[in-house]
Amino acid sequence: MYLRVSTKLKFPDLAQLLNPDLTEDSLGWDYENVYEWMWVDLPQFDFVLNVSREHGGADVDDELYDQLAGDPDAQRRLMTPGPTYINAWTKVNGERVNDLPESLAQFLAKQLNVDVDVFGEILNVDAEDEFPNETVNPPS
Repeated sequence: MYLRVSTKLKFPDLAQLLNPDLTEDSLGWDYENVYEWMWVDLPQFDFVLNVSREHGGADVDDELYDQLAGDPDAQRRLMTPGPTYINAWTKVNGERVNDLPESLAQFLAKQLNVDVDVFGEILNVDAEDEFPNETVNPPS
């Protein structure tokens, strides 16, 4: 099971909305050519979230990106992040959590003020998402 949200928030900002006690150093936040990911611990749950997405930098012209080397905010504006995917792993032995509680989707919708799509299968980054089983909306 996995969740999907659409947000352009920087990952450290997203993590702060989910757990204000987290610092950028404690996220396990990293990236490579196409993807960025982070680990977010939420004390109210017995699992840790793996949050990942295409950061949007792979589609940016290298020369233009390099010209803006002194302005990280301008570089960031060139990027169009893809959907953000969330799955979970147990804190104790690092096993995938196959059934995420409804309360997690509700919490994410509220904290991030976004719709949360819920999928019943395991995330496959090489395949297009099917239709979600459910969409949880933020409270009005």
